[in-house]
Amino acid sequence: FAATWFAALALPEPDRAASAFLTEVDRAHVADLARIPLLATMLCQLYAANPDRRLPTGRAGVYRRFVELLQDRQRSADLRSRTSSALARFGPNALQSAERILDESLDLISRLAAAQLAEQPETAVGLLAAWTADERPRHVTPDAWATFLGEVLRRSGLMIERGDTFVFLHQTLLEFLAARHIVNDEDGRATALSALFSWKQVGSGRQVRWEWEGRAESFVTFLVEAVPNDPSVVRELKRVAEEGGHKGCEFIADCLDQGVELNRTVVAAARSA
Repeated sequence: FAATWFAALALPEPDRAASAFLTEVDRAHVADLARIPLLATMLCQLYAANPDRRLPTGRAGVYRRFVELLQDRQRSADLRSRTSSALARFGPNALQSAERILDESLDLISRLAAAQLAEQPETAVGLLAAWTADERPRHVTPDAWATFLGEVLRRSGLMIERGDTFVFLHQTLLEFLAARHIVNDEDGRATALSALFSWKQVGSGRQVRWEWEGRAESFVTFLVEAVPNDPSVVRELKRVAEEGGHKGCEFIADCLDQGVELNRTVVAAARSA
């Protein structure tokens, strides 16, 4: 699989490069992740872009580096000028606004990921148009602005056009970027973590007990990975390990399996439980 990718990417001696790549995969402890086709593709792309650079450890690290790679490719291919050309006829002020949007594009796309995760019904371009309304110069028509925003999404490398909207290349890419947005938004972060660490009372009388309601989903592990040493998160994860039963320990194990570097007190609590 790797040799085929490296041949397509015009690396010299793709078979030898594949052998070196597998050695690096083992060193980075991402061999299990590399069995997933999407992750294997991302890892091959990262290695091919810079064979001398160490591969990231952990799933979130792979996604983070891959998104950075896409942004680097955008800059090197001068996609900024091609994207902003949709507004060139409106003059320098419009181009300055376009540059600001391009600078903020990853933040906007991450916010869009959080909105799609929450199943907001508006189209991707519609949401971006609403969020950037103050950036649109008065003399730029709404249709021209929407065309420009569509180009930003189309050339991001993160989304594809489907019907009258844009969707992410893969659900896990959406989840990674949604987590990125949520942890940087104070209210959103508090709400998401509250949902993650919610408990319900079950039983009655002397048999009453509390049961963890969390879910070991892909998005949740991205969320935890972003704030693993936050004191409140460490405290709650310890409770999940100690009182969450088999499901709680499975969640801790799943985080570790995805390469999340949990606080050692959380790991010790899960191991003990």
